[in-house]
Amino acid sequence: QGDLLYNRISPLRERASLESPLLDLLGVKYVLTENEIDVAGYEELPRVGGLRVYRNTRAMPRAYLLPAGATVAPQDAAAGDDFFAQAIRRYDPRRFVLVNDPVLCGAAGCASPSPAEFTPATVTAYANDEVWIDAPTGTGREWLILNDSWFPGWRAFVRPLGASDDREVEVPIALVNGNFRGVRLDQAGLPADARVATVRFKYSPDSVRFGAFASALAAVSLLFLAGIYGWRSLAASTESLSGAGRVVRNSAVLSGMNIVARLISFAFAIVVARLLGPDGVGAYYFAVVIVGWFEIVLNFGLNTYLTREVARDRAHAAEYFRHTTALRMLLALATAPLLALVLLGGRAVGYFSDVVAVTIAILGLSQVISSLNTGLSALFFAFERGEVPAAVSVVSALATATVGAALLALGWGVPALAITSLLVNLITLAMLALLAARQLGLRFHRASDGFAVRTSRSEMLRESTPLMLNHLLASIEFKLDVPILKAAAPSALIFGAGAVNSEKVVGWYSTGYRFVDAFNIIPSFFTQSLFPALSRMAAQGNDVFMRAFALAVKLLVIVALPLAVGTTFLSTTLAGFFGPEFLPHGAVAISIMAWSMIAGWINSVTNYALIAVNQQRTITRAFAVTLLFNLAANLTLVPLYSYMAAAAVTIGSEIVKGAIFYFYVRRHIGALNWADVLARPALAAGIMAAAAGAGAWAGYLLPGLAAGTLLYAGTLLASRALDWRELKPLLRKP
Repeated sequence: QGDLLYNRISPLRERASLESPLLDLLGVKYVLTENEIDVAGYEELPRVGGLRVYRNTRAMPRAYLLPAGATVAPQDAAAGDDFFAQAIRRYDPRRFVLVNDPVLCGAAGCASPSPAEFTPATVTAYANDEVWIDAPTGTGREWLILNDSWFPGWRAFVRPLGASDDREVEVPIALVNGNFRGVRLDQAGLPADARVATVRFKYSPDSVRFGAFASALAAVSLLFLAGIYGWRSLAASTESLSGAGRVVRNSAVLSGMNIVARLISFAFAIVVARLLGPDGVGAYYFAVVIVGWFEIVLNFGLNTYLTREVARDRAHAAEYFRHTTALRMLLALATAPLLALVLLGGRAVGYFSDVVAVTIAILGLSQVISSLNTGLSALFFAFERGEVPAAVSVVSALATATVGAALLALGWGVPALAITSLLVNLITLAMLALLAARQLGLRFHRASDGFAVRTSRSEMLRESTPLMLNHLLASIEFKLDVPILKAAAPSALIFGAGAVNSEKVVGWYSTGYRFVDAFNIIPSFFTQSLFPALSRMAAQGNDVFMRAFALAVKLLVIVALPLAVGTTFLSTTLAGFFGPEFLPHGAVAISIMAWSMIAGWINSVTNYALIAVNQQRTITRAFAVTLLFNLAANLTLVPLYSYMAAAAVTIGSEIVKGAIFYFYVRRHIGALNWADVLARPALAAGIMAAAAGAGAWAGYLLPGLAAGTLLYAGTLLASRALDWRELKPLLRKP
């Protein structure tokens, strides 16, 4: 061929070139010439001006199928491109599939390939970065060949025709015939009755995904640094704020910083989900849940105890921390054999894999370091300097995302996330210890002569044991459904999908928990900011304390309701961030779990209110009863309805817990006017849901949701759902 510079259409100089099967393979359909062509397969069409126009009737379609028995491969996998150069002269690429890796031959091998006639496939959608093809499967052991150039970054997904996105299975793309893309349909595990497969080719290179992720982290880092600069000026100008002002300021700063940290974690979670899929996400989430229960025993309620006691006696903060840290280390040694027993027993009965066992072991070590970090954070909250651990959490989230993405890119799999947790916890410990020494003036190595007389480790254990039991029972109850799901999932029929991998079901379900956990930073840091003030007001009488408690409940309800409505309507979009493998089941889990936030947030502040009036021992009964309800309901319903039952039981458990909590609130604090707390916010939320539903029905979900949010705010204002005079209990300076 003699090309012209920058010309992509090359003239053929020799008549014999028209007989080459490579032209047919490339899909050359027309030839323009001044000469007559008498080659078989070329049909003359009406002339255009002085040019003859011939149609090549032998041209191959863009996509077609050939049986696996027509595969030609070298004996040596190292043959490379030389193999194609030799094989193309011997084998007709229109009737054979030429691949340069003998592994691609399959179980039958390539010793005696047989020529075959191709079957056309239908290209249903074609774009620069995505191609959809419907292919008749026949025996199911066919190659689908797309005569587009092979290039790293292309991925292929196969599903039965008409199946939902969650039925897609990713299959590898092979370099065929020296230039093109090919996939083996039998690698997708299609059901026997699938007569037509839908194959989706998607260009999604890791370089682009990691580049976008790195750019997002850089942008967040710059915004974080700007926020720190602004906070230093704000903190200096608000030192004289009243108690209410401090709570509002600290809650806003804590929530804002932790929202940034959660956004970073959310972006990282998308990367993890895309790289590991539902199975990998489910395996890691299961490991986190198991280790999380041991972490509660490590902390032993010492965080809440430390915050409460140091808030009352800041002069002995270092001694409290030193003694509680010694207790944490003793508890770590005591629980290590139990964790080892769980690992050995789980592997012995085949409950989880070696990968999960290694992940649990590394996370267990990481949690020992994490318990020290939570103790240091508790000191800052006691000094009402919660913005410091909040800022450190943003740095930790950035470090987690950076290190974790790097290890995942290296192919370390699920254990990479546990290793990342260990490394980042060590970094966080160093930062918090340094900041505690510099900003709080604590000297952890110096002992106070009179402190040992005033308190002891046995007293700490006695005071913190109810707190630990409460936290342990609450956490077991909150995540008990995960191990039950893992055990029940293989036999559960989910939307007609048949028996599915248990870790995949846990991965779907974890998407609901992921968003609920993310939103739970609001009540978590609100109550942590409020807790020192509640601890002081507990001594001022029930009337002052009750007004503050009622205001806190109302504020949380006002925030939780629109979040639940919005999350429900956006559930498909939110689950879709993690990839098509998480749809539709992840969206269903999100939409159900969102409604657990309302009762859950009320329970969060109620729990701290009861602790503030020294009723931590009584509320242990509430957690115990709730745990029994959760266990019975999950064991009964999860085998029948899988993750949907688990999500619904979570809501029921929060309601049961809230009812028992309120029994103790009436006894030890006072009666709460529930109509005043719930009626007007619920009315506003109903109006918001109606507007969002109308928008979704008309095909304008986001505008409808935006209008609903405005109507929600307007209804609250018009109905005077929040009377600012209610802030009076918190207006006293500390």
